[in-house]
Amino acid sequence: MSDKDINELKIATELLKKDAEQCESLFDRTTLTLDKIQETNQNIVKMISLHEQRHDQQEKISDGLHDDIRDIHSRVSTTTKEIYNKIDQIEGRITDKLDEIRNDLIKHKKDDRNPFVKWADIDKAKYFLIGFFLALGFLLGELGIFDLF
Repeated sequence: MSDKDINELKIATELLKKDAEQCESLFDRTTLTLDKIQETNQNIVKMISLHEQRHDQQEKISDGLHDDIRDIHSRVSTTTKEIYNKIDQIEGRITDKLDEIRNDLIKHKKDDRNPFVKWADIDKAKYFLIGFFLALGFLLGELGIFDLF
């Protein structure tokens, strides 16, 4: 072998050493990058797990709220029906009383042969009606009818 061949082999060897060092540096960086990717992956897995737990908790809370809303809606509907029934009953009683008063007035007119109306009878009817409507107003107020409007 000649000196030229030996020099070429030395140069080739040095180039190979340099390439090996570069590859080693590249492998070190690749290893470091892989470590960071694994760490990031672990953090992402933890975040996903935490978000899944929070999502499950929110679903439970949401289901509870929907059940509560259904219960409240049912109660409001039932109470409304009861109030309407009570109003109908009171209206029936008022109508009956008014019919009774009307019949009494007709009876008294027939019984009274005097062409002049007695003021005392008018005052009695007036105060009876005033008392009746005051009692009606009180009952409607106690039932909370005015709150609906």
